[in-house]
Amino acid sequence: MTTKNYGSELARSQLRTLIDDAMTGAAESIIERHGKPAAVVISYDRWLHMETERQKKLQRIAQAREDYQTGNYYTLEQVKEMFKAEGLM
Repeated sequence: MTTKNYGSELARSQLRTLIDDAMTGAAESIIERHGKPAAVVISYDRWLHMETERQKKLQRIAQAREDYQTGNYYTLEQVKEMFKAEGLM
């Protein structure tokens, strides 16, 4: 994927191009303000994929916390013993 950098003024004047590039997959655009990255223009599909993955990670973290609080976990020593029993260590 190609990445293009734009100053905020140029991005404003070229917004249609930035959107078209993102939608077609031609490029993702980084918009800078005062020479520093401020925003990124990506396709909706890419954003949706990233958001879906983020939600999955948050759910796994919440599940891990719940497992820990309820004592549903293995210690490092237990994992080592299981690996040894399976011949993996």
